[in-house]
Amino acid sequence: MNIYEKELIERPQLGAMDSAGAMTVRFPLLRADRKTSSGSWYPKSTLAKAASDAMRRIGEGRMLGTGKPKGLPELDEISHCVTRMEMVLDTLYCTLKILPTDSGQNAITILREGGTLAAALKAKATTRNENQSQVVQPDLQILSVDLCLESENGTYFDKGSVLMEGIELEKTNSVENMNHQLDARYAQARLAGYKNSKESFFREVFTDHHKR
Repeated sequence: MNIYEKELIERPQLGAMDSAGAMTVRFPLLRADRKTSSGSWYPKSTLAKAASDAMRRIGEGRMLGTGKPKGLPELDEISHCVTRMEMVLDTLYCTLKILPTDSGQNAITILREGGTLAAALKAKATTRNENQSQVVQPDLQILSVDLCLESENGTYFDKGSVLMEGIELEKTNSVENMNHQLDARYAQARLAGYKNSKESFFREVFTDHHKR
């Protein structure tokens, strides 16, 4: 079966920017030996083996990801490459190098402005039903890691077919701070698939904000 698992355990650890504009970020993915929100159960030994196997692909530069979770990404949708997969105690972590592509730059803007992104595990495995959980078997194969939006306050609004998540403007007396917030929210919307201009996005945000 195909697996797409998103569990925001803790905030990602932001690393340095390199001279080309890429950012290194370390994300928690899953904790072993407990039920996930999807009802799956990942034994620690299974995650550790899958992480070790994934490192072979990572070493060959064959694990790329996108901010648009679906099948194989198009070249212009690539936002990052996975550089490390490891178990630390009971938690599976991945390290991503977010690239200065259009999609990657949107993610970098969100993170630098204090926004929250989650990393989602894309994998395949067989499962067995045990004690009301789907226990993932040792044939687990990690295919990639995608960046996705994660709203901590559960605030959503939908404009047409585009989901904009967590759009809440904080009260501030600084025009500069407001501009930073809006830039981060626009980058977040772009990552979700928003296609219109920044000016159109700002108008939609303020129109919705004043209706509340």
